Amino acid sequence: MLVNLFLLPVISAYLTPSDYEIFGLVMIYSSLLSVFSNLGFFVLFQNAYYREPETYKIKWADYFGFQQLYKILYGSIVALILFVRFHHELGDTVWLVITLVVVPVIFLDMTRMLGTRLSQFQHKHKRVYTLTAVSGFVGASITYYTIKELQLGYIGWLWSAFGIAVVQFAFYGYLIFIREKIKPKYRFDFALIKNGISVALPTIPHHYSSYLLSSGDRLIMDASNTNKFDIGQYNLAYGFAGYLEAFSNQLVNIVSPIYYELFAKNNESAYRLIQRFTMLFLAALMLAGFIASIWVKEVFQVLYKNADLASAYPYAVVMILCYTYKPLYTVSVDRAMFEEKTASVLKISLAAGLINILLNAIFIPLYGVWAACIITVVTYLYMGASGHFFKSTKKFIRGNYYVIPWLVLVILLILFVYWIRDYGWMFKLILTASALTFSVWAYFIKFKPVIAEINTLRNKSK
Repeated sequence: MLVNLFLLPVISAYLTPSDYEIFGLVMIYSSLLSVFSNLGFFVLFQNAYYREPETYKIKWADYFGFQQLYKILYGSIVALILFVRFHHELGDTVWLVITLVVVPVIFLDMTRMLGTRLSQFQHKHKRVYTLTAVSGFVGASITYYTIKELQLGYIGWLWSAFGIAVVQFAFYGYLIFIREKIKPKYRFDFALIKNGISVALPTIPHHYSSYLLSSGDRLIMDASNTNKFDIGQYNLAYGFAGYLEAFSNQLVNIVSPIYYELFAKNNESAYRLIQRFTMLFLAALMLAGFIASIWVKEVFQVLYKNADLASAYPYAVVMILCYTYKPLYTVSVDRAMFEEKTASVLKISLAAGLINILLNAIFIPLYGVWAACIITVVTYLYMGASGHFFKSTKKFIRGNYYVIPWLVLVILLILFVYWIRDYGWMFKLILTASALTFSVWAYFIKFKPVIAEINTLRNKSK
């Protein structure tokens, strides 16, 4: 993320809102059915690892073989969607776009996912972030060469993503196939797969909500013939705000295995540690989101030399803080998933996605991009809070997570940072220093013992 941020001032002179618009739409349409990419089988891989630690590889081989065959069908459908949507607009270039998007989907992604998850389950996080850093530098190099030197525009990002996928597949392929000796079993146990599908399928609407939330607004803009310039600016601002979500998602990949270990202990001390750890997670995201929101204007002016791109910053100011929903959402949903109450999470996730689509369909034609910004905030706040109030999910949650105070604080902070978005740098510097000083004090007084307990837990589990 940081490499690409520092690269933006170099390449932004060679990009236009049109590049952001086309790339954003390619990603959205290629992800249109992403919820069906693995049929919800991740929960089966995860539960097999934690529930059957001695024999999980047997089930993984069956699940892996089924998934690899299924990916051929799924990838073909993605290719068809991209061709139908873009063959007139992109001409012969559509075939290159399809190749760069679909080849990793069919041949590489399953191995990458298993390697990443296995490393995280084993608390080998250094392995994950080292590979991520290496492949990130490879991707940044490809981005620089293809966009600045070859001036390929948005195609450069597609080549970059392809390169990252190849590097990660090579490493995780060695880990999965050679070291762990997990290989896809194509003559899999049909009874096992059938039973797995019955557990996994209810998670599909849950995961599809993420797509509805992150992409539904752009689909509606595209369908309602919203100005292409506005779509490009919104894609840019949404993507920048999404850096906080990307950061939080990586934290979730670390946090979720810890939650699962604590859920399995099923005692009051474990529940207290979950509550305190979640509050630490939430505090870290609130700090990051607040500081990022304050400095969005200045960051855009540095990163985007194209004035049309830099002027998109107000949208990002509004959206960044809503991504602090992740800790409260994760603790409620992970608990329901651990109990295999997969249907109960639909009230949280699918409802949020449908609310997002409905509101966007009504208000984007009337109020344009600003409607999409505000609706994004509302639906993500719903995602974070609702699981703590629905009876079917609330009954598994122990402890007070201060959901209402969080909601009020986020809304007030969004209004505040939007109000001061054009203030001078000295005022923003004082605010930032004050927030950091308070956070350091709070960490040593309140949260440092939590980290010590978590590290003790991890060391015992190795």
